[in-house]
Amino acid sequence: MLNIEYKNIIIHMRTIQNIRFVQILDSRGFPTIQCEINNGLYKACSPSGASTGSREAIEIRDENKTFMGKSVLIAFRNQDIINEIFIGKSLEGGLEKFKELDNLILKMDSTPQKSILGGNLTTALSFCLLKAVSDNNVYQLFNNHNLLPWAWGGKGGTAVQSKNGVFETQGIKNSKSFLAVLPRPLVNIINGGKHAGNKLQIQEFMIVPKEYTDVYDMLNNITTVFHNLKKIISKKYGSSQTAVGDEGGYAPDIESPEEALDLLVDAIETSGLKPGEDMFIALDCAASEYYKDGKYEIFENKWLSKEETIDYLKALCEKYPIISIEDPFDENDFESWKLFYQEMNDKIMIVGDDLFTTSPEYCKKNEEEKWANSLLVKVNQIGTVSEALDAIGWIRKNGGKIILSHRSGETNDDIITDIGYGIGAEFLKIGAPCRGERIAKYNRLIEIYIQRLSIGS
Repeated sequence: MLNIEYKNIIIHMRTIQNIRFVQILDSRGFPTIQCEINNGLYKACSPSGASTGSREAIEIRDENKTFMGKSVLIAFRNQDIINEIFIGKSLEGGLEKFKELDNLILKMDSTPQKSILGGNLTTALSFCLLKAVSDNNVYQLFNNHNLLPWAWGGKGGTAVQSKNGVFETQGIKNSKSFLAVLPRPLVNIINGGKHAGNKLQIQEFMIVPKEYTDVYDMLNNITTVFHNLKKIISKKYGSSQTAVGDEGGYAPDIESPEEALDLLVDAIETSGLKPGEDMFIALDCAASEYYKDGKYEIFENKWLSKEETIDYLKALCEKYPIISIEDPFDENDFESWKLFYQEMNDKIMIVGDDLFTTSPEYCKKNEEEKWANSLLVKVNQIGTVSEALDAIGWIRKNGGKIILSHRSGETNDDIITDIGYGIGAEFLKIGAPCRGERIAKYNRLIEIYIQRLSIGS
């Protein structure tokens, strides 16, 4: 029989006793928000992006002289009200309980861009609630019985659990029994655009490993290519060109996409791997950053029409083993998105980031408009995990692929790795195997792999 003191401790853990927000620093040295529930028993942090879409949830910052105007203390002004609403709420009840708690955030701020509470605060709170509910229902976040049915159903379909623990998806194109597998990393190892100071306009050049059953084999090949690329860049451009950017990738002084892609192919081959078989390539164009008056400045001071841009990207895909292009066009250039989709849908992943900003509304529109066939998920773009899962549901309904993504401003919080595995995402975008805040996500992938082996799933 439990004594009264111990019983009170258990009750204390199973309900929300208090919520606190703390200003911490992200990987770029700028403030961000950490949410703490029950005196810090559960903690979660909000990331922050450099290249952002116009429809993203806004970050509320102080805009004074502190931390160059980027302090976030003003975002805490609603902390007392948040505590009044959440204190005493149960953390038991699994996914349905999390939906209920997350919905309280949306009742407080139903604006499309979280302009009342701030997307930086709502993201940290939503992440923290998910961790607390998972812990109080005795399962790891990554376990497929947590998020998988929602992500394969969401607002766009339904999902039910079969007796063997595998979820049968219904109302979803290409329905099948689905058991979550380790997502493949999209590894940003050459930077351009806002992530670098070179002349590359395309923002990220990534390597993508083939499917592996062993996480160590996969990471061995990723890190080998990364380190060989450093040697190649050092030899060709000098050792001063091997410094890394915000996301751990190199930013050598190169001018053309072809030059960057040739470096990737060279590094893959130097590593004893075959481009297009063992290792593939992905691009994040972040094209909204170099779009103006209906034209794209893919090359510095050289503008291409929409049609020329489409032809250029198609030519790159023919020449190099590219399997994915993210944001190839401006977020509002819907005409180019449609044309590119019509020609390339069955050839590569056409990934919407700024296009969708993880919005259920825009992901639903995509069902009819057919702009893209894949979604980049950044929870802080929409502000809550539940809305992100609804967005995923709409893309899944039509057989689309999912990429869980970091931001350029990160912390050591590794929750996106758990969510990525938990929803059965095909890919994770967590940067280069460099810098502590990126390595934390890779190491979490290893931990999940080991735990998955121990439970046989």
